[in-house]
Parts: sequence; C-alpha cells; structure tokens
Amino acid sequence: MPEGLAIKFGDMKSGNGITFKADSQFVWQENKVVSKVKRVHTLLVLGFSVYFDNPKQTIAKLQEAGYDFDKFELDIVDGKTEFVIGDPEKWRFWIDAETYLFKRMNRKDKNGNIIESQFNKYERLGEGWIATEVLFLKNNELTMKEVYRDITLPKSLPTNLFSTTELFSELIW
Repeated sequence: MPEGLAIKFGDMKSGNGITFKADSQFVWQENKVVSKVKRVHTLLVLGFSVYFDNPKQTIAKLQEAGYDFDKFELDIVDGKTEFVIGDPEKWRFWIDAETYLFKRMNRKDKNGNIIESQFNKYERLGEGWIATEVLFLKNNELTMKEVYRDITLPKSLPTNLFSTTELFSELIW
C-alpha cells in the first residue's frame, strides 16, 4: 500500500486476475489486460490508502465513489463510539472514534440488498495496524470470510508488483 492490490484467479501462474492501481481496475486473462475501467476501490481507500494519502485526497476519492460527507453521526457499537459517514440509503462507513481505524462499510445495491464489508481483529504490523479478519455480508448473511495469519513485512517489494504491461503470471508479491 498505497500502490494497489493484485488478485490472482486459479493458481499463481494462471495469468488471470484483477489489479487495482491508481483508481483503475485492470482485468487480466491469459496474461493480457482485457479491460481497464476507472474505479475507486472504496475498501482499499478506507482500509489502506487512507493511512498514506492526505485527507483531502481521501475525501475526494470517497466523494467520487458516492459517499456524502454532509451526513455524519455517532454510533455506539459494542460499547464503543464510532463515526458514521454517508447516507444510509446509499453508501456509509464506520471509523472507530478512539483508534481511527476503519471498521466497516455498507451500501445498498440496485435491488435494495445491503452489502457490507467489515475489517476486524486488528493487530499491530510494523508501524501500523492490519485487520486479520475481513468479512463480507449480504443482508447480514456472511458470504465470505478472509482470515490472515503469520503476516510479515518484507524489506522490499518487486518493482513490477503492480505493472499493467508485464505478464500477470510473472507478477510476484
């Protein structure tokens, strides 16, 4: 972070997947970019790049994605105060008022379903924090759970990590 996110489908050498970089989404098939669209990946902004970007840049990205910063309230969740930003009929996100860590976001899809993502079980990693559990829900029903363990920080990263011109199967993380 804050460079982006690479997700590979199938095995690591398949050449298929998605890369998110510079507010764009690249879809790879057989090591070729088959589509590129402008997309502010709000989960990456709220969960990661918010800690690297300046506040004006973060707010601009989130407003572009549809968050209404004129809508603000406090919520008590499990006895803790959280800031809630956004319109409950569209996009909202929650920030822990004590730690300032991103907690969750939700939105209504075109069919009225509530789609939610949660960052839970934060642990210290280097000079920052990382959520070791990420939950995805639809209408309060769990659809996917990611659990991270044995997390380490590399001393350096490959320069081609988020390349959009090199073979996707060769990108290393």
